[in-house]
Amino acid sequence: MVIELGPRRKALLKSWGQHIHATPSGLGFDLTERNRTYRTQDLTQRFLAEKTPEAFAELWNTEVLTDAFFRPHSLVVKQFDSVTDLAATIEEMNTAETYDSVWESKFLATPCWELYGRLHPEREPIVNSECSVGLKKMGFDKPRSYAMAREQWATFEEVYKAEIGYVTAGTAHEVPLSHEMSEFLEFVATTPEDEITEILGASTDTHIPIIGWETEARRETEIQFDRLAEHIEGYVTAKLEGGLDENGPKELWSRGFWESWKDDLCKHIEDNVEPAYDLTNLEPNQVEPLITEFERSDWLSKPIPPWMLGGQQGGILWSHFKKRSVAEPEQSAKVLSYLFDEDIEIDLRLDRFAKFYREERTSPGQLISLPTLLLMFVYPRTYVFYKWGLMNTFFEAFSDYSVDTGFKTAQYERLNRSLRNEVLPMIEDELQSRNSDDEMEITMLDVHSLLYILNKKYLKQ
Repeated sequence: MVIELGPRRKALLKSWGQHIHATPSGLGFDLTERNRTYRTQDLTQRFLAEKTPEAFAELWNTEVLTDAFFRPHSLVVKQFDSVTDLAATIEEMNTAETYDSVWESKFLATPCWELYGRLHPEREPIVNSECSVGLKKMGFDKPRSYAMAREQWATFEEVYKAEIGYVTAGTAHEVPLSHEMSEFLEFVATTPEDEITEILGASTDTHIPIIGWETEARRETEIQFDRLAEHIEGYVTAKLEGGLDENGPKELWSRGFWESWKDDLCKHIEDNVEPAYDLTNLEPNQVEPLITEFERSDWLSKPIPPWMLGGQQGGILWSHFKKRSVAEPEQSAKVLSYLFDEDIEIDLRLDRFAKFYREERTSPGQLISLPTLLLMFVYPRTYVFYKWGLMNTFFEAFSDYSVDTGFKTAQYERLNRSLRNEVLPMIEDELQSRNSDDEMEITMLDVHSLLYILNKKYLKQ
């Protein structure tokens, strides 16, 4: 089974790796020479040598084995005819090559899993009830048997090593990989999210992506569309016959809507802005002139961003964005550079943008609208401008997906991906079938125009 972690969980793992590489212990984890795996092995040897209830009590307690409380040591002893019989079973576990579920009748399941894992950390998982919770929080199935625990552990180990490797290997506090992974799972299972972000440095700008990891959903499949063919055909006809141009024919599918100004602004960004700015490494003194470039009114006689954002509220939103950017150019340069960096997951870029530009009068949906507008004009093949009304009307009419309200970056990623991978090719295919020799390019600007005209002229009757 392949598990695809979302960007926040990946960031959580990476931050954990960076932290434990230099820090052997802290709240919720211990990678020192006195950690519970080493203590389990030492106390097991002592019990096997002494074979006394007191020696077993030192081994069988929650300071050593997390799940020992499920069956206190005195009750475990009563499961055997004598302490000697108990020691014989512990010796059997200590020397066994494979796990035997028969042991669970005496010790219970998860304490048995944990004890066996700590005795054989080089080859076995160290799974207890808290690790099981940690696995679930990381998007894996919670084990219900030792066989399932081994299966989930193997899958998690594959992901863990792919993301951060074996972190403590070669350090002064090297521990078995199973112990390192087990400490991570217990750490995320038992530590509140705000404390995790504080411990791993998420209060700093570098680690902002951790925030929200626990509620992050797995990447979902793309949304399927139907009943679009007639509108796709009409849109392409309008595009080929000038229906999207200023003063274009009103009898076409576009109904006289002039949308080509978007292409003009996009061309200006491509020809004049991108050569002049390194958009992923902006300097503070470039922030204000960059924003001015987006405000050019050569094609629409009014600044395009506030008009697209919508009415008076759009003007307020853009004004706040510009004012904040100009007032704090160093930080805004970092935030905008991060937004335009295609090597970073879109969810994380939108999160960081919203955190910096959020203010009381801004609705959650607008915190996605503004940055996706900028992204659409810089990366017209990749992103579409988000407005809840447009998206909700379109997806309600042509799919079985209901667009939720609020600031939901994972939802935007899915909507945008589905439009890019499903609807954009439909328009391209229709254009190709009608005009194969033409070099006209279809972009997400066309997808936005399709949604906009549908919303204004066809779906709001």
